[in-house]
Amino acid sequence: MMIADRIFPVNLRIFLICAPSAPGKQLVGELRRAGFTIQRAVDPKEAPAAAKEFSPAKILIDARSGAFDAPALVRRLLAGGARAEVVVIAAGESAAACYLSGAAAVFESVDGESAISALVARLGRSPAEPALHRPPAENRPVNEILEDERFITVNQVLDNISLIIEQISDEVEGGVKYFNQMPYFVSVHDRRQNVLIINAAYRKLLGNKVGAKSWEIYRTPWASAEDCPVGKTLQTEQVQETRAVVKYRSGLWVPVIVHTAPIYNNDGAVELVLEVSAGTRDVRRLSKELRKSQQRYEQLFNAVPCYVAVLNRDLRITAVNRPFKEDFGDQTGERFFDVFDPVSAAGTDPISITLEEGRPREAEMALQQSGGKRTNTLVWTSPITTAAGKLLQILVMFVDITQIRKLRDNLSSLGLMMGTIAHGIKGTLTGLNGGVYLIESGHRRQEPERVKEGLTITRQMMQRMERVVFDILYYTKKRSLQLETMGAETLAADIAATFEPKLEDTGIAFERAFSGAGLTLEADATIVRSAMVNILENAADACTAAAGEKEHRIVFRVGERDEWIFFEVEDNGPGMDAEAQKKVYDLFYSTKGSKGTGLGMFITDKIIRQHGGMIELESEPGRGTRFTVLLPRRVPHVLKGYRTDKILDVEL
Repeated sequence: MMIADRIFPVNLRIFLICAPSAPGKQLVGELRRAGFTIQRAVDPKEAPAAAKEFSPAKILIDARSGAFDAPALVRRLLAGGARAEVVVIAAGESAAACYLSGAAAVFESVDGESAISALVARLGRSPAEPALHRPPAENRPVNEILEDERFITVNQVLDNISLIIEQISDEVEGGVKYFNQMPYFVSVHDRRQNVLIINAAYRKLLGNKVGAKSWEIYRTPWASAEDCPVGKTLQTEQVQETRAVVKYRSGLWVPVIVHTAPIYNNDGAVELVLEVSAGTRDVRRLSKELRKSQQRYEQLFNAVPCYVAVLNRDLRITAVNRPFKEDFGDQTGERFFDVFDPVSAAGTDPISITLEEGRPREAEMALQQSGGKRTNTLVWTSPITTAAGKLLQILVMFVDITQIRKLRDNLSSLGLMMGTIAHGIKGTLTGLNGGVYLIESGHRRQEPERVKEGLTITRQMMQRMERVVFDILYYTKKRSLQLETMGAETLAADIAATFEPKLEDTGIAFERAFSGAGLTLEADATIVRSAMVNILENAADACTAAAGEKEHRIVFRVGERDEWIFFEVEDNGPGMDAEAQKKVYDLFYSTKGSKGTGLGMFITDKIIRQHGGMIELESEPGRGTRFTVLLPRRVPHVLKGYRTDKILDVEL
């Protein structure tokens, strides 16, 4: 007669989850003979909802077929609010993963009568009341009672051994991963301090002590009933840790770390004691090896030529390498995103994605430190997981590519500039050839008008070449402001005198409207003049491009507005649409096609900002354009030391 025929749970409902092909007929039969009510589900996807509806006392998952992800199913059941204990039948890595996922118990096999009986005993135990419900003892044979108690004892041993192994493993600093390398001695003792069961390592090194007294392997002062580890546990009824010395069967005395735990009977009294011990020399040896390994890994950790940080699941920094400390300080304990503010949208960075998906990621990431400094980085992230795949930490490695990014942008700009300039010079040379041809042919034919036209074209091409050369020099040269105080009208008159000859034979009217008498400002006259002439020339080019449509005019105004001195250029040319207005200050943007380099307005804006000023733009297609340059009466002190290649956006 099997134990399943002799244990009678009081109306215990079991919800069994298994694959359709699972070999569970014998198991189901034994459970039903034991008095359990069985509800079976063969679709793991629907199991959580069905289990909730069935309200079982226990949930049993038979994952031996490997047809579904048992650890994930355990997590879904518990996350769905399942109140019943979850017991799993699984093997290998899946068994460990199920335990880590929250299973109350895991059986690696239920093959054979004793294994199924142990499972039945475990299912029959209530979490709130360890004793199984069974008929009164006086009505049952003694051997049946002893067999039942044996299985109850086995379950209590399983419940206690994980706690003891965890405590012993802590002594090794490296944790459970060193457990298999050490000779752990496991034994079970009764209240009379007799050795009942021993494991293979115990038998090999300490001898076959079954039936001997618990203290016989120990040296004084532990070689007595009261002072041996088992005796102390029987006295205190608590888990104990003792450092003692035992005698190997070879006669060698060896220091050990001993952990003992009580095993209770149905009445709550200590019935047995579980004893697990390990040699302290083995602990010290493995600890020494571990320290050496840690030192080697630490040296490697600090020698990596990039920044390395280890984050926990809350994204708090748990470890950093030396380069990280040198550049960002020791930020251990801080949240990574409190130290670095990601410029990208929340949740799209590689660190957050690795936390969510548990997979390595690689991406560029812009980080901004608390001081406002922005750093472009290339980031690699990798999950650090347990053997069962549970994510514990995230390894983050990143390198600063800010300078590389700047170099790439500069090289791109240089290439674009060279192409634009080459295209512009080619057009200018073509114009020069045309002008020279007109001059030569006019001389041969004695046609003064033809010669005059050729000279005009040649002069225009030379002016265009001069402007290109100036733009290139200004763009590439590092130059500080040469400030002087001058009259606003004097500067405006100088600008107008420089520009006005260029309107000869264009038919464009030029009007001066100066109202800045007595106004002075601090400026670098040379480059402000160049900036304003560039705006005026753009106005002239726009009007020339629309020649014949109407009489064109350009108005040049000077005056004051609050604390600013303004220089205004207004034309009645074709105007600009909204898209062109957005791009007007962009590097290499031009509306003139091959006639423009795209440097003029970029440099003009740069000059005005270097003086602490700004440019306002108003334009409408078909109605003209107005540029208003606002300059402060005095250049802000913060800008006076900056060169033309280092102009900042400063709000004044």
